[in-house]
Amino acid sequence: LQALLAAAQRQLERLPAEDYIALLYETSDAQLSPALRACVPEGFPEEVLHALRERGYGAWRLELEAVRHLLEALRAMRVEDEALLELVLDRLPAALRSSDCSLELLVRLLELLSDLPP
Repeated sequence: LQALLAAAQRQLERLPAEDYIALLYETSDAQLSPALRACVPEGFPEEVLHALRERGYGAWRLELEAVRHLLEALRAMRVEDEALLELVLDRLPAALRSSDCSLELLVRLLELLSDLPP
């Protein structure tokens, strides 16, 4: 895991937004055991968040699974990132209209959105 994350860290500027979200989601506390969590380099999540803020515009915002993964990662990290939330919420109505999402996914998204601070 350390080698994989080190390689991702070196290539961070070249990765698409979907990969940033996958990295955040897969390295969040909810996804990793304590032993694996220790392998995540210090400051890695913050670097990925910064990269996503900088280059986060794109079609991923219309993919509800990507939105769910980002919201779950932010929740697990206990991070309130207004810029990322604005990116997501800006396209959420269009994503909901253009998607044939399952009821389960819709409920999960609403649950995650309801957990956001006012």
